[in-house]
Amino acid sequence: DFFITDANHLSAFLENSGEISDDRPILEFSTVSLLPPLKWETDEVFLNMLRHRINQKPPVTGMTLQEREAFDRNFKLRTAQRLAVFSRRYQGPGAEAFARRNYFSGLETMSIYFDTYLKPQVHLDDAQWQK
Repeated sequence: DFFITDANHLSAFLENSGEISDDRPILEFSTVSLLPPLKWETDEVFLNMLRHRINQKPPVTGMTLQEREAFDRNFKLRTAQRLAVFSRRYQGPGAEAFARRNYFSGLETMSIYFDTYLKPQVHLDDAQWQK
């Protein structure tokens, strides 16, 4: 899930947290433009953060096997639902599957797309997915 906040609100949350020193942080920071005419730019930022969630499950411990399987499935479904918003809005990969609510098929299409995408970031040109 994504939250937009400023440093004043974030500092209280982070004051007792450990330093993130790996290359795959759970928290990522990025500037966004919230001007209404540039809504697609905000979507572009979220899409580029969300794409990494496809194959990066959070390290959750203390669950039974059944709970873990349910957690993994729900995490995958929520990721697919979030990607579906962008795919359908900008006619991106998997849009047809997402429109049929076949979220896992749409997620697989997105995963293949991102695995073969050669640029560091996905770009949305106004209201079109740049392929």
